[in-house]
Amino acid sequence: MTTATQVPPRAEIPKEQTWNAESMFADKEAWQAEYEALNKAMPQLATFQGTLGDSPENLANYMATASLLRRRLRSLYFYAAMRNSVDSQDSEAKPLMGQAMSLFGQYGKYSAFAQPELLGIGQEKLLGWVEEHTALNPFHHYLE
Repeated sequence: MTTATQVPPRAEIPKEQTWNAESMFADKEAWQAEYEALNKAMPQLATFQGTLGDSPENLANYMATASLLRRRLRSLYFYAAMRNSVDSQDSEAKPLMGQAMSLFGQYGKYSAFAQPELLGIGQEKLLGWVEEHTALNPFHHYLE
């Protein structure tokens, strides 16, 4: 006969055996500050609309900006997702997930122009720019 094991409440698990949320954000206030900063930064993507094909420098600036915002957004989302997954009793976790998902929507809204513009530039020109301008090298696979 086997004995059922009860999972202890999160608060009773030794800290060294838990996910180190502080490695990403010191606390919820730090997460919220990053959320606010990202929310304010998202519209800068739209400033590139209609300019990606103007020069490789414009394209590199857009790609770097979009990449940085995606990285920051992933960190924000991962923190919220982990809090939500780790403790289903955490009443603050679900709203964080909602906020993070909302920012993904904002990212999509402000960057929606990019794919059509890249297609309009054409692969041959894009790959030529990648060869000539080292600032585009990190984005080579995306531009292929």
